[in-house]
Amino acid sequence: MRKLFLVFLILFAGGLLFTQTALLSRQSRETFETQTNVYFSPEGNARKAIIAEMNQAKKTINIAMYFFSDHTLANALARAKERGVQINIVMDRENSAEKNSKRIFFQQKELAARYYAPEVKGKKGKPGKMHHKFATIDGQVVITGSFNWTYSAEKYNNEDLLIIHSPKLARAYLNRWQTLWSRGITHQELLELEK
Repeated sequence: MRKLFLVFLILFAGGLLFTQTALLSRQSRETFETQTNVYFSPEGNARKAIIAEMNQAKKTINIAMYFFSDHTLANALARAKERGVQINIVMDRENSAEKNSKRIFFQQKELAARYYAPEVKGKKGKPGKMHHKFATIDGQVVITGSFNWTYSAEKYNNEDLLIIHSPKLARAYLNRWQTLWSRGITHQELLELEK
């Protein structure tokens, strides 16, 4: 009886070890397949890193950006479009009317843009903000962090930017982006509202 119990205990321990090893192996594989780079501003090369990712885009760049005023990044998007990359941008509706916003540039360059105002009301009954700052590239890469795509974010502000190569994470961000895009209004609809 004692030998039987000992054999059972050895088999049970071996099974646990095998299961744990398989789980750890799967987790390690996922960890190693995800490459993450972090950038801090001011002047920490965040803009340069974003452009490098844009330059590698083959199919799509989908952006949700609270405030977009950086001319260098806007030009990089226009060049990507010229290469055949589909560009789609969702911006905060209220912020898109700001002086340095690239809203008119996007219209002139025929970059697909929509403007979103959340339904949730904040102070004094005003809508909340679409405060996201992320992009997905080709369903493979996520660019996110506190970094708005502005000149000030690159040159003056203390900001962070993560570039994560992970299809799984990119799918999650893309799902959120699609919700924002579907609820956003077009440039023409925005002009009608502003009359």
